[in-house]
Amino acid sequence: ILDHAKESYLVTELLSYPFSRMILSQVGDPYLIRRFAVVEAKIAHTRLRRKVESLKREYIPFILFFGRDLGLELAFIEADKFEIHFLDYIHVSSILRDIEWKLVNRRLRNGRVVLSLKECLRLLQEFIRLRIEENLPAPVPKMLETGVELYLPEIREELSKRTARFEHEIAVVDPEKFPPCVRSMIQDIAAGINISHSARFTLTSFLLNIGLSVEDVIKVYRSSPDFDESKTRYQVEHIASKGYTPPSCSTIRTYGNCTGSCPFPGHPLTIYRKALESGG
Repeated sequence: ILDHAKESYLVTELLSYPFSRMILSQVGDPYLIRRFAVVEAKIAHTRLRRKVESLKREYIPFILFFGRDLGLELAFIEADKFEIHFLDYIHVSSILRDIEWKLVNRRLRNGRVVLSLKECLRLLQEFIRLRIEENLPAPVPKMLETGVELYLPEIREELSKRTARFEHEIAVVDPEKFPPCVRSMIQDIAAGINISHSARFTLTSFLLNIGLSVEDVIKVYRSSPDFDESKTRYQVEHIASKGYTPPSCSTIRTYGNCTGSCPFPGHPLTIYRKALESGG
């Protein structure tokens, strides 16, 4: 039997998701939708992991059922190993842009990609995120629109403040003179898209080397859907303390972060310096 406080919490938890979806649908802001999808997918990942731990060796049917519910061709092999059809894998691995997720670096069996349990849960997290994003915005019943509208002015005001803050923070330099790959990374962050670890290293080391402070760089990342200030600060301060420079254009290309639109590839800092000298 649940006590009143516990029951009230569960009801609030149950209703918060559909209510949040209605608010997001009415606002229609892509950044807000991505941020919501990332947070919900991370919560789901945590709960999935705990469920697997509680089920011990009985977790396999649960994982396969969960995968089927997401429309995935997921199968168990042996010893905490799963496999997924390569088309399903590509659908998500193109978003997880770190080099270890590239199909060429994966083990394949008969057109299926082999995954560890940890990797399988990580992919399920991304499929959950995609499912949420793809289904928003959604139609809101007319009878509920008025109630939802009461909460929208404050949310829209906060979104406007966020946009103004981001434009002010990145205006300390001239982004138009940045290499195309760096501009693309900044545009993705501004749009609420998570960039890969290799892209974050490139962007952070580039911004630090052209004179931005640690605090300035941290501000740039505040629009990331998965922004965690303590983790971001640690990573930025570490790169700053080591004096790292950005990777070369060839390395950026290897990690899948090159836009292919740079007329004079070589090194990001050289490209930026030439742009400043030419005024272009």
